[in-house]
Amino acid sequence: MYKKLQVVSDPKWKLPRVRVNYAEEEHWVNTFADLTEGQELQVMADWCVENDCGYRSSYNEFKFRTPEQMTMFILKWS
Repeated sequence: MYKKLQVVSDPKWKLPRVRVNYAEEEHWVNTFADLTEGQELQVMADWCVENDCGYRSSYNEFKFRTPEQMTMFILKWS
């Protein structure tokens, strides 16, 4: 299983957002092989809190106050 970070653009939302989607692919390596999808998302949410870099707005979606925060998140987790 691998994760795909998708930048979500929606005119009604002012804050930049990233959605984390998971898919099965044989040629991709899971970054956190010993964690489940939910546990990995929690690690990502904890990192956001520790670094004051956005927040988890739903199960697989993160919101950010600035585009720079979103870029930092994408660089860290992609």
